[in-house]
Amino acid sequence: MKHKSEHIKPGKSKHISFLFMCLAFVLGVTNLASQACPPSFSCNSNIQVSLDINCTEEIKASSMLKELTFPESEYTVTIKNKNGKILSSNIIDKTYIGQRLEVSVKLNRCGYSCWGYAWIEDKLPPVITNCDTVEVDCDADLRAGFGVPNITAFDACGPATIKQLPDVVTPLPCSSPFIKRIERPWLVTDVYGNTATCIQVINVRRFTLDDITAPPNYDDFDRPALVCGVFNHFLPNGAPDPVYTGFPGGIHCDNIQQHYVDTRFELCGSAFKILRVWEVIDWCNGRDTTFGQIIKYLDKIPPVCTVNPNDVVVLQTDPKKCTATYKVPPPKATDCSAFSYIVGYRLRDHLGGFGDTIYTKDIVRNSDNTFTLTALPQDTTIIIYKLTDACGNISYCSFDVHVKDKESPSANCEGYIVVSLRENGWAELTATALNSGSEDNCGIVKYEIRRLDTNCPNYPQDRTLRDKVNFCCTDVNADPTKYIKVVLRVTDAAGNTNECISNVRVQDKIKPVITCPADITIQCYVDYKDSTKTNGVATAIDNCMATILPFKDDVRLDKCGIGVVIRKWVAVDKQGLRDSCFQRITVVNDNPFSEDHIIFPADTIVNQCVDAAKLTPEYLDSKPKFVSKTCADLAVSYTDEYYTVDNACQKILRYWRVINWCDYNPNDKNYYTHTQKILVQDNVGPVFISGCVDRTIVSKEGDCEEEVHHRVEAHDECTPDNKLKYSWEVDLFSNQTIDRVGVGPAVSEKYPVGKHRMIFRVIDACGNVTKV
Repeated sequence: MKHKSEHIKPGKSKHISFLFMCLAFVLGVTNLASQACPPSFSCNSNIQVSLDINCTEEIKASSMLKELTFPESEYTVTIKNKNGKILSSNIIDKTYIGQRLEVSVKLNRCGYSCWGYAWIEDKLPPVITNCDTVEVDCDADLRAGFGVPNITAFDACGPATIKQLPDVVTPLPCSSPFIKRIERPWLVTDVYGNTATCIQVINVRRFTLDDITAPPNYDDFDRPALVCGVFNHFLPNGAPDPVYTGFPGGIHCDNIQQHYVDTRFELCGSAFKILRVWEVIDWCNGRDTTFGQIIKYLDKIPPVCTVNPNDVVVLQTDPKKCTATYKVPPPKATDCSAFSYIVGYRLRDHLGGFGDTIYTKDIVRNSDNTFTLTALPQDTTIIIYKLTDACGNISYCSFDVHVKDKESPSANCEGYIVVSLRENGWAELTATALNSGSEDNCGIVKYEIRRLDTNCPNYPQDRTLRDKVNFCCTDVNADPTKYIKVVLRVTDAAGNTNECISNVRVQDKIKPVITCPADITIQCYVDYKDSTKTNGVATAIDNCMATILPFKDDVRLDKCGIGVVIRKWVAVDKQGLRDSCFQRITVVNDNPFSEDHIIFPADTIVNQCVDAAKLTPEYLDSKPKFVSKTCADLAVSYTDEYYTVDNACQKILRYWRVINWCDYNPNDKNYYTHTQKILVQDNVGPVFISGCVDRTIVSKEGDCEEEVHHRVEAHDECTPDNKLKYSWEVDLFSNQTIDRVGVGPAVSEKYPVGKHRMIFRVIDACGNVTKV
């Protein structure tokens, strides 16, 4: 059955009535037929569900139904949260406070169901505990949580805030055992605004003189005496403040008052004793009593230096000395009493420590009662003060004095020095060898040397300070004005340094040894200047890798390259030292020049119109070539003869002649000849450039004929114009019959009236014909 309802939010004053209609179904189950279903079945549209003291509550069918007809077990309750999700349990906790849940109830036996809304809220106040009446002494701390216990509170639905309200104090008369009663209100509020209150009663007991106790003595028996420099709380009269040395116990009740008188007794230095007499009266009965208190204020602490032991005084050695003079300032110290002091010192021993011995020698006491140390060594010295105050307390304090030698050594080195390389090409120069009388007030402990620059392989560290440096072949220079600069550094025990620069000349006194290639005989066509073909180059050994200079040849060859070459090899090292040797190169010719060494140019045909004068060997790229001409002194010449032939424009016969002047004999005329044939061919005919146009001639006298003069002109790239050959034919009346013929480029004849055709031919020197 469907039920319609409308939710009314809490706090609304308007009421709306709803009609819930339920339809009953008759079920066909025989065992339920005797139990009638109710005629009506409806839910409350809105209910308020308040959580219990455990902050939980179960929503039952009875919570929602307007009338519960059957036991709870006959109903099924389903709850949905605000997102429409069905809850797993009908027991609601604080998670749902403030939410509206949809609750449906189903009567299982009848199938009826209805639904409404449940608002979840917390209406229970917090539970207050420990709010009982308490009794406290009149000198108790009345603050909550100190002399008076705090109340406690609990709320199952969340934290509760506890607030203390102002106390209500009621003074009580002397007849009461309590001096006053305090009523302390408390307000406890939970997170949902529910509150609970309670009033805590505090009864403050009244003291009598029997409850008063004497303050403690500070005499090293009852309690430790007050110590000067530790206790610093005094009254204006100089006596210790009773706030810190104590009052009689129980005097803080309103009926009790006290008063004291101090008597001072002086001791050593700033020490003293106080006899403090207390008088106490109870105003409720007029009784009084007295107490005596002894307070000792003693100077038990020796003077305390205020100087920082980590401070170090740095001194410089006296001029030309290795010790320093130091006037020790008075110590900075605090003490309750006046103090005096003396000075001593500790020195570092051979193990590096300072030991326990305090030295007093070389100390001068000055007229102003200060002290001067006259011979502090170059090192750290511990200056020790011994301080004694007026009460005999002794203390020691110290600080370090560090004497530094800030005087740089005097560095003196050799101005110029010569270093000679060994057979391996290396030499060394030590720092001590460069030194020339360097000195220092405290003594030199280290000599070091470095090069300003170096190109020696594998020794870049020579640019840094070392005990020695290296020199190599790259340092050798034949120029006597060139030097290698080196730096000598001297260092004293304090690390002070000084440097000087010296000039080093590096010499190589070992000259190279050269070995020439073996003598050789070569053919004249071999390039004797190519050393790879003449047993290679000379070699040399030297401690500094000598350089082989370019060879120089004494050439003794004839014009055909036959003879001897004397080759001189020279090796030179960086110092300029030299060694030389000679190699003999014999040049022979085992294969003399012959016609077999000549490749004459072949016959050629030129298929273009070219002036014969231009057909040079260079133009044709057609010259004699030689298999080898190294061993010959050759001369090449040619002469041309020109011919006119039928099968070409022109024919040239070129007569070559090759002479080897090495074996030429005018009587024998032993030279070599060859005839080369060159044909020039042209397949392009002449071109008519004028006279090839139709003409109309008018007879002037009307005699039906006229003198005709006509001339043509042609041009050819290969034949001069004056050597072109012309011919002509005339076809009178253009009837395809040749009537007249002639030669030459011009026609001058009389022709009858009519249309005639002239045919001109031109032939170039190569036989090409052009007809128009």
